[in-house]
Amino acid sequence: MRRTNWLRGAVIAAFTALAVSAACGGKQQPGAVSELRAEPEDHSAVVDVGNTLCPVMGAAVVSGQAFEWMGFRIGICCPGCEHAFESDPKAFIPFLLDDPGVTEGVKSMLSDHLESLLETEGN
Repeated sequence: MRRTNWLRGAVIAAFTALAVSAACGGKQQPGAVSELRAEPEDHSAVVDVGNTLCPVMGAAVVSGQAFEWMGFRIGICCPGCEHAFESDPKAFIPFLLDDPGVTEGVKSMLSDHLESLLETEGN
């Protein structure tokens, strides 16, 4: 069952990446900063994931290009990737888990979120 969910997520991620690539114009947009959603008042509660690769496109993260999701600040390559990630985070979290820039502690927290999302989907 988990293998099927993972495979389905990978297929969705691939198609979403193609759509985002079109939205990004097929290239990164340095200097473009996405608008962050309402930030929590306690900024220390937000964990910087520290990823070096965009979880959606696989391209290098552009400095200053990030968004917040569930208490995590996630680096991306262009504004379109924020929407793609938020539309199906369970499809993209595995790419963060494989990113060499993400510490083991953060990977553990992300893994817990992924398991929770998959359990919710199963119910």
